[in-house]
Amino acid sequence: MRKGQNSTYFQKFTDIAAQDVLDSVFYFLSTSYNPDEKYYVFTDNIYTFNLANVVGELSFQNYADLREHVPAIHFQQCHFSGDIHLTECACDRIIFSNCTIEGHLFCEAGIFNRLTLNDSTINGNASFYDSVFEGPLVFRRTKLNAATFVRSSFNHQVMFRLCEVERNFEVKDTVLENNMLILEDMPLEKFDIGTAEINKLILSNCRWPSCEKISSSNIVTERIARDWKNKAISLSDTGAVSLWHQCEKEFTLKRARETKNWFMMFLLFCYRQLSMYGESPARAAIWLFLFLTIPFLLSFTGAYSSHYAWAGIPFFSKAAPSILHKSTGLKLFWLFTQGAITLQLSLLFFAIRNKLRR
Repeated sequence: MRKGQNSTYFQKFTDIAAQDVLDSVFYFLSTSYNPDEKYYVFTDNIYTFNLANVVGELSFQNYADLREHVPAIHFQQCHFSGDIHLTECACDRIIFSNCTIEGHLFCEAGIFNRLTLNDSTINGNASFYDSVFEGPLVFRRTKLNAATFVRSSFNHQVMFRLCEVERNFEVKDTVLENNMLILEDMPLEKFDIGTAEINKLILSNCRWPSCEKISSSNIVTERIARDWKNKAISLSDTGAVSLWHQCEKEFTLKRARETKNWFMMFLLFCYRQLSMYGESPARAAIWLFLFLTIPFLLSFTGAYSSHYAWAGIPFFSKAAPSILHKSTGLKLFWLFTQGAITLQLSLLFFAIRNKLRR
């Protein structure tokens, strides 16, 4: 009887050396391995390893003809003490369900028909380099430290659902051709999709984080915020466009502080305070009200006339007020309020326009 077909095998963990797993699956390549001692159940063309504690590094490296002999491998409730290498191999289907990988998951220069991780944990990183996915790539309810996709090609949809990410998902020089990237209940502030060629992006039950949370995450950068803003524009997601525009400017302000560009820092600080980077008509209106009210209140003291403040509004008066003041200070204050009211009115119109356009 093959190991794995005994019902007692499924009731407790069994230590299996990584090499025994390989020999068990690749017995067709081994001349010394006993084909009657396999650590799996073979049903429906799937090799299932259940409750196995795989000791050591598991490497499928250089098995270019794997899918010709093994249609699918399913690791169910297994624990891997080391890294898993799916390097330079051609696999049909590999499924991890309720598994824990203490090391890293490497998928390098491989060809995969389908790769699925369900309810699993990767304590290291998941790295996908120069690989081709002919079928879907699916992560469901999986915890991992970080995932990187570099120079990979996906000929089918890619889906991440309810995953917990400690650091970030990073996509570089990756092509999804005519397929889609589906993000469902995912932390969007941890996705960097800057250089990915994604024709269709579906966001399901994904809540955009606050700008404060993004700025303090130490993960998102100015470029990432700009890329997300452009992606939101293509998706016609008006709320996201406004959010990522604000975040982009926040990172620009942060960079100005770090480089001690005082002029740029002053301009961005004023832009944020007066209209939240042109995204808050309410804030712009409040400041305009203050700029109009202060001169009006000062007029009761007899030192300043509110007439000059109202004249600062473009087209409000056909005639410019005469500049007759008792002191240079009052003249400067008059010039300041004139400029401030005009500028704030422009910011208000700009913020309203942004809201209407988005």
